[in-house]
Amino acid sequence: MKPQLLNLVEAFDYDDNSLNTVIGNYDGQYVDRFFNQAQASHLNDKDVLDGFKEHIMPIMKDARL
Repeated sequence: MKPQLLNLVEAFDYDDNSLNTVIGNYDGQYVDRFFNQAQASHLNDKDVLDGFKEHIMPIMKDARL
C-alpha cells in the first residue's frame, strides 16, 4: 500500500508542511509518524473514552453469543 499512496500524494507536488498529514512525507516513514501522532493525541489522555462502557461494551458482549 505504501508505494501507491506515496506516489499518488507526491504526484500533486505539495510540500510536507501544506499537507498536514503523515502520508506522502519526504522520507516515506509514515507508520512511525502515525504512531507518534496517535500517542500525542488528546484522545489517549483517558483509558476509556466517554460513552464506551455505556454504548460499546453492551454491543461487544452481545457479539460473543
